[in-house]
Amino acid sequence: MEELSEHYKDKLRIEYHHYPLGFHKAAEPAAIASAAAQNQGKFWEMAHKLYDNYGGLASADFNEYAKEIGLDVAQFKKDMDDPDVIGRVRRDKAVGDKIGVRGTPSMFVNGRRINARDLEGFKKEIDTELAAVEALTAKGTATAEAVRARIQAVPINTDPKNAYPGRDQFLSFVLDDGELDYSTEKNPPPPPPPPVDKTVFNAVVNDGDPAKGPDDALVTIVEVSDFQ
Repeated sequence: MEELSEHYKDKLRIEYHHYPLGFHKAAEPAAIASAAAQNQGKFWEMAHKLYDNYGGLASADFNEYAKEIGLDVAQFKKDMDDPDVIGRVRRDKAVGDKIGVRGTPSMFVNGRRINARDLEGFKKEIDTELAAVEALTAKGTATAEAVRARIQAVPINTDPKNAYPGRDQFLSFVLDDGELDYSTEKNPPPPPPPPVDKTVFNAVVNDGDPAKGPDDALVTIVEVSDFQ
């Protein structure tokens, strides 16, 4: 991201949204720490500390990082418990759910989900968008409206295996800051566990199937695979 920012200068905006995964127990507190640092104008400094020290994501670590980047530590501690700060993180997570984020990192360029993972891949995606937006602005379209037009051109993906609701949610919740319900409790109760699937499957080994082990084994593994 830093290399891209340096390369494209004022043509590129990088916007960070939080999406702490539930099974990463330190992820939300770390996100809240970065949001608390943001209150003092040092989000990116804290973000770098958190990424560089991903093995140290406890409250004492956050306080130490706050001191190292020059924050008012007392205020930082207060902000860590501030419902507005917690709410910013929770709202980001709710936005991510709306636009179809399922894992991290997820990247969107002018509303388009992309899978680039190296510098050249990102440049290719950005150059494509730059050309499209500059073609619109050359015709007299304002930059903001050109970007909106590009987002409105994103196809809606309804494939449940690759769910991305698409442009409408991105426009509403990312571009236009639409309203969302989210919790600001410091430690919200965990969601109820999903119902237990009590379906019983009988995996039958047919005559002629490649198999190892006796036909009357108490447990049968059925492996379905290919060689590439």
